[in-house]
Amino acid sequence: MHVLNLDRTCFSIRSLPSSALAAVGLAAVPAVATVVLGGSDLAGAAVAASLIGGSLAGFAADEPDAAVLEASPTTLLVRRLRRLAVLVTYVAALGAVVAGLVWYAHDGPPIAVVARAREGVAAGGLAAATATWLTRRTGERRPGSVAFLAGLLGPLLVSALAFRLHGLPAVNSPQNAARWWWLAAAGWALALWWSRDQARR
Repeated sequence: MHVLNLDRTCFSIRSLPSSALAAVGLAAVPAVATVVLGGSDLAGAAVAASLIGGSLAGFAADEPDAAVLEASPTTLLVRRLRRLAVLVTYVAALGAVVAGLVWYAHDGPPIAVVARAREGVAAGGLAAATATWLTRRTGERRPGSVAFLAGLLGPLLVSALAFRLHGLPAVNSPQNAARWWWLAAAGWALALWWSRDQARR
């Protein structure tokens, strides 16, 4: 019974830090503020929501009760994937809110939804890779906040470098946009690799 309780804890909202849930609300602020203030161009708000929403993936590695949860037969990777599933549920709700606001108020150029998804997945890969690397190298049990910032700032840094290095993609730009998938694939691959249980290395 004790193991079953541990297993449920891995998949519950209680296993997520309050800062992660607060960040979900933060991601909707630009869109809500734009509409409340009478704006009609939500393209920037959609970019902000995608980057913030994707960067939440870093919180899936937060495990302050790791010493207790390690007694569960559930592997580290599965525990993280379960927390990620909870986060994805909240990010989907966030996306629905932003999509509703876009449908209601947007009066600018069409928003490229697939492009915003690419950027969000890339931000998530950077955040997840940062969080799992920090945990693996330093033993940090709450890497989510640092990883969140890495996921948020990483695409912006790549975009800034794109002005000089023309092969790089930039946020909210169609040029080289498909290369966000490369960054996303690298980040998520590293996150999976660093999520192996130490004993199985």
